[in-house]
Amino acid sequence: MNARKLVTIFLVFWALAATFTAAYFYVIIISMRPLTSSEVIYVDIGINYGNGTLVWINNTKVLKGSSVFQTLLLVADEVNVTTGTSGIYVRGINGVNEYDSVAWLYAIYGREVPTWQKVDNWRYPSVSPDKLALENNDIIVWVFLNWEKYGSNLPLPTSMVNLRG
Repeated sequence: MNARKLVTIFLVFWALAATFTAAYFYVIIISMRPLTSSEVIYVDIGINYGNGTLVWINNTKVLKGSSVFQTLLLVADEVNVTTGTSGIYVRGINGVNEYDSVAWLYAIYGREVPTWQKVDNWRYPSVSPDKLALENNDIIVWVFLNWEKYGSNLPLPTSMVNLRG
C-alpha cells in the first residue's frame, strides 16, 4: 500500500471519529439546555424512610427544568443509583439501600404526570426520576416501602406507619 492510500484511510477514520465526537457532545449540550435557564423555582421534598421517619426539605431552590433526580442529589447526603435503558433507578438514599422487596419509590402531589398509581392527590409516576422535570411549588416524597406487600394499593407516601414490613 502506498503512502497516499494510508493518508487517505487515516483522514477518513479521523473524519469519522471527529464527527461522532461532535455528535456526542451535541447531545450532551442539548440535554443540559433546560438547566441553562437562570429562572429559579421552589419545591418541597420529603424523604420517608418507611420506619416512621419523614424528613422534609422545604422551599428547595432549583433551576427551572431540574428533574426529580437532580433535586434529590441536592438534598441527600448519599444517593446510590443504577442506570438502565429507562433511566435512573434509585437504589439507596442516605445509606438506606433496597433489599428483598423493599425499595425506593417517589410520588408527586397534585400534578398530572404519567402515572403508575394514584393515591388521593399523590401520583406515583411511571417514569424514571431523571425524566420528570419539576415545576414551581411541586411537592415530591421519596418513600422506602415494601412494594410486594402493597402491590397495586400503595400507601400515601407521607404515611408514618412501618412501610417496610
